[in-house]
Amino acid sequence: KAEKLYLPCSDILDAIQSLYKKESEYKLQANGDRTLLKSIREKHRFKDCQPIVDKIYELKDKLKGRLKNDILGHLKKGIDYLENQKSQLCFFLTKPDIDIDNNEAERMIRPSVQGRKNHYSSRSVKGVEAAERFYTIFGTCRKLCINPMEYLLFVCKALMKDKNNIITPLDYIKLMKKQ
Repeated sequence: KAEKLYLPCSDILDAIQSLYKKESEYKLQANGDRTLLKSIREKHRFKDCQPIVDKIYELKDKLKGRLKNDILGHLKKGIDYLENQKSQLCFFLTKPDIDIDNNEAERMIRPSVQGRKNHYSSRSVKGVEAAERFYTIFGTCRKLCINPMEYLLFVCKALMKDKNNIITPLDYIKLMKKQ
């Protein structure tokens, strides 16, 4: 928003974009393999990304010093956010198993949030609770690349044999690998 108002923040935004480019490079190298991605991040992320993060904070300090009390709305919000959230913003540098942002998690919960609005007119609380469970199961299956219908069919058959046989999607993956 600050950039659209022609406030001088493009250098910081370019540095942030270079962090995302590094992350994209790591993902391309890993070719969908999460274990390999973690390994690549362990080897390169701190070395590659820490200098960029340092540059972002240097640029922020220069910008803040230059503008002093004349910092306008959105730019002030961005500078304050960088200052107040530094440890949280830098957390990804020390944890190679997490992404640079939480966009994937946001995308995963979007259907259930949209669904929640659709359930305002549901006839019963139990119906809404059942829908919530299915959203969770389907979202987990999608994340684990499992066909949810095959998983549910497998679980139903297992429950018919033993009603106490609880099989999570992760359990299902393990069982399928054994077969």
